[in-house]
Amino acid sequence: ELAATATLRRGGLFVVQVGFQVAHFAIDVFMASGGSLSASMAALAAAKLKRDLIFSSVLYDLTVNRMLRYVQMYASLLFGQLLTSDALETLVQHYPNPPCESLNFVCVFDVEESCVRRARKMTAKNSSEGPDSNGMRQLIPRQGELLLRESTQERYHYCGVMVWATSRLFVLLSTVRDVTTCDRCPNSDLPKLALSAKRQLLQLLLDGMLQQRLDFAWGKIRASRGEKNEANNNDNDSTDSAEQGPSREDLQTLQAHWRKHRLFNVSKPFLEIFLDWKLILASHHGALLAACEPNFSLHLFLEGSGEKLAGTHCKYSNNNNNNSTIALTLASCQTNRRCFTVVEFSSGSSGCIESAALYRGTSEGGTLDELLDEEEAELIEQTLKLLSSALWGCIHS
Repeated sequence: ELAATATLRRGGLFVVQVGFQVAHFAIDVFMASGGSLSASMAALAAAKLKRDLIFSSVLYDLTVNRMLRYVQMYASLLFGQLLTSDALETLVQHYPNPPCESLNFVCVFDVEESCVRRARKMTAKNSSEGPDSNGMRQLIPRQGELLLRESTQERYHYCGVMVWATSRLFVLLSTVRDVTTCDRCPNSDLPKLALSAKRQLLQLLLDGMLQQRLDFAWGKIRASRGEKNEANNNDNDSTDSAEQGPSREDLQTLQAHWRKHRLFNVSKPFLEIFLDWKLILASHHGALLAACEPNFSLHLFLEGSGEKLAGTHCKYSNNNNNNSTIALTLASCQTNRRCFTVVEFSSGSSGCIESAALYRGTSEGGTLDELLDEEEAELIEQTLKLLSSALWGCIHS
């Protein structure tokens, strides 16, 4: 004991501190210098040990693997209430380049895509819940989906974290091998693998955002006037129901991505009828709403600006525009089926029905050529009744 104590007094003592559940996922090396070493020499020795420790590669790999597992479990908070995104930021800050023989890898990319900027606005209102809790979104490939590292032919797990506030995408790569026992080699090719993972994760992000956008638009199309008014009463920031209703962009989003089934039986009876459909629909809007509620949700999309129609988000203008299109949508409020009808009219004093179609969500079964089920048939029948009612109301008014 005396000999060991004397050696420590002369040469000093290295202290290696490893942190896993603290703010800094890194190695700290300290040296209590002995009498034979100056403070500057002790600092140089500690820095050299930290740089040369092969253990740093193992620690880095284990940390990346652990972080990847947290992300795969959709964990937004670690022990000690540390945000996953903050832990990744710290790891990248301490290791902008991984140790030279590490097998795993974490890097960060700035994402400038316009669709991501739009998504930041859409997620800001719902950042406390859903897939964007705590201002981030975990991006996880399908189970069993791996990347292949060409130089070693080994397979890699990968995932990502999108941080909305900074538009930064963290990419995590972790080998399927046991990093504590496997052979190591230079890792200069890992950034190339990370770029491949980035492309896959961005596509996953865009697909998820599109589905979120479709769900958002469908929720507005399906909402009845009563549901919108109730939402307005519960929202102190709401000004009127016009802001709560679906926009033309919402309708176009669904039309662009849902499956379309043309309804010739709806449009055919009205082919030879040329009227000012904008005026007819605007004048009889209240009666049409009353005929739909509470079983159906009706929305009108009338181009132009001017006097607002009572009880709806639509606007009507007496200025005819022959290039504009009017649309009427109808959805059922009594079923979980994701489908609705759209009737589009040309405007002007001699307007006509241009098209009628049923749109089905991509999650719905069946093909375009299949016979319509009972719920869809009822929706189509109600659409015909509304058009006939509006037409007869015009004739008798």
